[in-house]
Amino acid sequence: MRDTPDYESGPHFINNNYLVSKDKLNLQTMQNKIVAVAITEYADDKIRNLNNCLTDTNSIIGVLLDRYTFEEIDIELLSAKEQTTKSHIYNRLYDIFTNAMEDDNLLLLYAGHGEYNPTIGTAYWQTYDSIKSDASTWLNVSDLLDFIKASKAKHISIISDSCFSGAIFDTLERGGGIEAIENRMSRYALTSGGLERVSDGLEGKSSPFAETLISVLKNNSTHELFFTKLAEDVILQFNPARTQTPRYGSLSNVGHDGGTFILRLKQNDHSIKLCQDFNLSMNLSSDIPVDYDITIPIIKKNSDLDYGFINSFIQQKGYKIISDIRNFFYSDKEYYIELSKKQKLFLEVGYNVKMVEQRFLSIILSRFDYLGGAHPNNYIYTINFVLNPDRQICLPDFVNLSDYETFELFLRAHIEAHAEADSKEVLKEYASRLNQDTVEFSIDEEKVTIYFLNVMPRAIISQGFLNIPLNKLKLIL
Repeated sequence: MRDTPDYESGPHFINNNYLVSKDKLNLQTMQNKIVAVAITEYADDKIRNLNNCLTDTNSIIGVLLDRYTFEEIDIELLSAKEQTTKSHIYNRLYDIFTNAMEDDNLLLLYAGHGEYNPTIGTAYWQTYDSIKSDASTWLNVSDLLDFIKASKAKHISIISDSCFSGAIFDTLERGGGIEAIENRMSRYALTSGGLERVSDGLEGKSSPFAETLISVLKNNSTHELFFTKLAEDVILQFNPARTQTPRYGSLSNVGHDGGTFILRLKQNDHSIKLCQDFNLSMNLSSDIPVDYDITIPIIKKNSDLDYGFINSFIQQKGYKIISDIRNFFYSDKEYYIELSKKQKLFLEVGYNVKMVEQRFLSIILSRFDYLGGAHPNNYIYTINFVLNPDRQICLPDFVNLSDYETFELFLRAHIEAHAEADSKEVLKEYASRLNQDTVEFSIDEEKVTIYFLNVMPRAIISQGFLNIPLNKLKLIL
């Protein structure tokens, strides 16, 4: 359950049930439904009321409506006392999931207390009428998974901000995608933590998880944001000083088929005014059909940055990615020609741009592809600049490493000090594979993030980030 303000979490919502029409939002594509359960009050005085669930949920829905486009969106919020009883939530979720049509996308948001029974390995939501000492009055999350398994909806995604919410799935992997990703069914969850208590935040302030999620949704500049990338960005940007770690994964045995829900920015929404999209062509042989979208940023002409200098590095990185992919295919061209006749091959490159106090600029290129094999792949590429005057930097230009005999020892020390407990051994195992002059890293106002994804097996890449607080580093610049 969500305990004290320092050890719990919660999202918040908009008014009760309402429908935003297609004409009002001037939207495109499939029908979408957002269902939100935000429980702030509990009848049993032994279950502590929560501070931020309703406010956070409202904020999440607000940014979704403001920045992202849907054909038609039906939003239902369950937040009043009579709407958040066990029986009411059970019956509404049953109706919503089992009556969904094949072209529907469903996004379920939950904010409230959660509990977990380690003996039987079952997670629960504590509803308004739950009794703290009686688990039979709690909503069993297994019931929700049964509803999802019976649903015909194309995409179902869950964002849960509650304690022990990570128990909803038993793997941190994403399902493989062979056919076009949007056309295959998906069942995903993004949670505020694993089998742990999470923070609700102080009164009047968002939970740490909701704050990060809202920030990612607001600052995203990728026009087609995969739910999987949204989840990765939330994990990546979550404050490393917190005692909780967001998790995401596919839901097992409930219909996941390798697809993913996609959030699309409104055409007139450009969150990062600093840059604009630039699409690159792969110029691959027509014998190997690949669905691809390679989008990199181009810094707009301005007086504050040496935009030509910076753009040259960005374009070099983009074309290097294309060159690597072309070499990959042409290394065994006949094999990939035959493979493409049997399986859909897919590649997407998107980006994120971070400006830090007008001093540093971090460009992060994210590659997601399925080019054969059992699963899709993820890679991260970064380019970092110090500004005024503008020059590209590698990690040793920014961080003093002289206290450590080797870069591996630097990594191991900070892994031990700052990585989550369940990630430490994994990161240490791959620390020797990173080179201080070529390591992928990014900078923001609070931390340096070091990326291990490119040297890790896909099954554990959700643990492939090391966030080091700036105040724990000896900075040169």
